[in-house]
Amino acid sequence: MYVIKLDQIETRYKYIAVIKPLYEILHDWFMEHNYKGRFGGDKYMETLYYLDESQSGYNYWIWWRLFKTINSQIRFFVSFDMLALAVQDVQVIWQGKKYKAQKAEFTFFINAQVQVDYNNQWEKSSLIKPFINVMLKRVLKQNLEAYKRILERDMKEVQAVIKNYFGIYQYYEEREAYHPFRGYGY
Repeated sequence: MYVIKLDQIETRYKYIAVIKPLYEILHDWFMEHNYKGRFGGDKYMETLYYLDESQSGYNYWIWWRLFKTINSQIRFFVSFDMLALAVQDVQVIWQGKKYKAQKAEFTFFINAQVQVDYNNQWEKSSLIKPFINVMLKRVLKQNLEAYKRILERDMKEVQAVIKNYFGIYQYYEEREAYHPFRGYGY
């Protein structure tokens, strides 16, 4: 398997927000864009859900490992981690109504890569194996760069969804709002 890695996207916010809708929005975004868990669907997309209680509140650590198959030789792999530190339940008044929300420091890590020959079919073929480097560097170079740009656009869109949720100004040109604003800033 040959891998083209993208730069890590790390986003941090210290905010008051409701965690459950954020989780659902991100889950729905990945499902609507055909990112699936290891065995298809969303059954195995979450590989870790860790909850730890401490004196300052509780901490969440959530890992998603997602795949999007492009064709029989190319797929996208996304490692999406969400960390919420010192989570405390708070009451907020918004538009005259009381809501239960969480105050926390949120950190999102997005690592993505384009995986070529993820089934190792080229390595097994005695005909193709000697020409793999030529194929990657010359024949498929433009296609792989295009796939890398598509994956970068998708990950920037995920970041835009997160920023939209928290109501943060974005430099990224976003399409129509995916979900309405639901965060509460302080």
